[in-house]
Amino acid sequence: MSIVSFPDLILFPSFKCSRLPDSSGDKSIPQAGSGRSCLPKLVLLSFFTMVLGSSFLIGQTTTFTATATGDWTTVSWTKTGTSLAAYPGQPGFEAEIHQVTINGAGITITLNTNITSSVRNVTLSSGTLDIYSNNLTMTGNLTGAGTISISAGTLYIAGNNTMTGTFNSGTGTVNYNGPGGQSIKGTTYNHLTTSGSGTKVLQAATTVNGNLAITGNSTLLTNQFQITGNAAGTLSMDAGTNLLIGNPANSTSVSFPLNFTSSNILLNSNSTISYQANT
Repeated sequence: MSIVSFPDLILFPSFKCSRLPDSSGDKSIPQAGSGRSCLPKLVLLSFFTMVLGSSFLIGQTTTFTATATGDWTTVSWTKTGTSLAAYPGQPGFEAEIHQVTINGAGITITLNTNITSSVRNVTLSSGTLDIYSNNLTMTGNLTGAGTISISAGTLYIAGNNTMTGTFNSGTGTVNYNGPGGQSIKGTTYNHLTTSGSGTKVLQAATTVNGNLAITGNSTLLTNQFQITGNAAGTLSMDAGTNLLIGNPANSTSVSFPLNFTSSNILLNSNSTISYQANT
């Protein structure tokens, strides 16, 4: 690995001028006007450090696998790929794609910092991922038969949540924030949020122990599954959002999310609720 220090890449045009002879034949001084021929060139100023062949792995994918208990930033990750990041989502490697696998019976990986970029898919083959009180942003899918715990943090999922293992919601939030359609795991949540755009589709009956928020330009489709809320939580819908209750291909009767009190149901006048069961 070669590390080279350069100026920060600030590019601006300068000129390279050839010395053409003046009327007396003297070409020691560049002449103005037609007596000078100038070609543009680039000048680099200021300082930056570039790690050749590594820092600019734009779009390159590396899989990080944890097989022992530890904190996210310090556990020994086995890497398959070319990234020089010490852990998935490490700042400075935003242009890369980091896949995460946790695979070890009885192990726990604790998220001890906020991870806001690079992480795409997370596979919980076995063991536990503890979000603790931090935030994990993932741009792909959550899968596997392992366990996830959210003590008080937020899990942002832009892909599908089809994990088959244990989902411990704690007092945290799960935000399905993808730019398109998503599959939502039917389970028990504390706070459940949809954002971004597209239709977010429940895969099974769902319980919300805290707040249910439909935000952005998203649509929440219950399918044939019931949402059960609680008297202390809020159900809110932003302008431009939709709640589709029922499945037009299924005769199961589905009700408006249960147990939310009328004073805690906050519906923007430009939100839409539709019932669509096959009767």
